[in-house]
Amino acid sequence: MKKEGSIWINLYNALFVISSRYADLKHLESPVFEVLDELESSIVDGLRQESLNYYLDNKWIDDREKDDLIKFRQHLDSINTDQWNKYDFDSSEDWNLARSWAKSLMVRLGIKNNGWNSTGEIIIED
Repeated sequence: MKKEGSIWINLYNALFVISSRYADLKHLESPVFEVLDELESSIVDGLRQESLNYYLDNKWIDDREKDDLIKFRQHLDSINTDQWNKYDFDSSEDWNLARSWAKSLMVRLGIKNNGWNSTGEIIIED
């Protein structure tokens, strides 16, 4: 089964945003799109237990990757809510660790190209 649909897009969004610096994403902001809001909703949908089970059932991830994604989600949940802002996103130790971890996960999950194009469409190459 091809990795597609909103459930995979949410995981992708979360990993892409976290692996980036806010300074590199701010050009995407508009009155109807805020990067950190997108991140929060992507984490909720893309890293919830049901989603991870779905990825595993469809053989998009293996048991080890599922465990890593669970630990990653736990780390994100442990980040103080005061740090969920555009100023701390690029500089806090917790976000820097999350950024490195997200980059590593993207490599392990085989996401070769990442980003949004100028119209806000997600570009994913398997």
